[in-house]
Amino acid sequence: MSTLTCRGVSAGHTPGRPCVRDVDIDIAAGEVVALLGPNGAGKTTLLTALAGLLPHRTGQVHLGGDPLPAARARRAAKRGLVLVPDDRALFCGLTTEQNLTLVARRKADIARILDYFPALRTRLTVKAGQLSGGEQQMLAIGRALVTRPRALLIDELSMGLAPAVARAILPTIKQVAVQEEIAVLLVEQHIELALSAADRAMVLVHGRIALSSPAEELRADPSRIENAYLGGHSEEGAA
Repeated sequence: MSTLTCRGVSAGHTPGRPCVRDVDIDIAAGEVVALLGPNGAGKTTLLTALAGLLPHRTGQVHLGGDPLPAARARRAAKRGLVLVPDDRALFCGLTTEQNLTLVARRKADIARILDYFPALRTRLTVKAGQLSGGEQQMLAIGRALVTRPRALLIDELSMGLAPAVARAILPTIKQVAVQEEIAVLLVEQHIELALSAADRAMVLVHGRIALSSPAEELRADPSRIENAYLGGHSEEGAA
């Protein structure tokens, strides 16, 4: 059974002009799905609509089989759907530990996050604004994980990071998804990195899913992604 499901979701910032159209998604617990696509395809718009920060004009989002009301971000978060935005949304004037403590119910929750991101152990007293880009991304993801989400949306994980740094973080995303049974939807521009950590990948082009396939198959034949980016024949629903 899918943990995160959306059916026929259309969304956009301008009424009557959706930039995301009729999107269907199913992500199971423990599964990582990479959402790829060119700039302007609507990836961030889709994530913000799923998270309730933007109303979807049509369609329905379900978490664990229960419908989530449109444009109710706080309610979605309470039910376990959490977004890590591309700007990371950290409290830069607070320390690493304080950023985690704001959402942690127990010290054990923070200890759990540090097990996933041990590089943060020596940075607990450092203000978030003074962390490196990689450390900030670890903290942003860790803060989201403190709440024990059922579904995690990550927007542009590698933005501003060296490929080697992103490559070091991505395996942890898969580890977390499996160990904590979280459905993960990952928006990523670096295709090779995304496919290395994902179970499946979808390509969003002009607001529609142009391709959906197991990541392993796309690694073996990257021309399918190139064709989708260039507006080739849609393979939506391909297994």
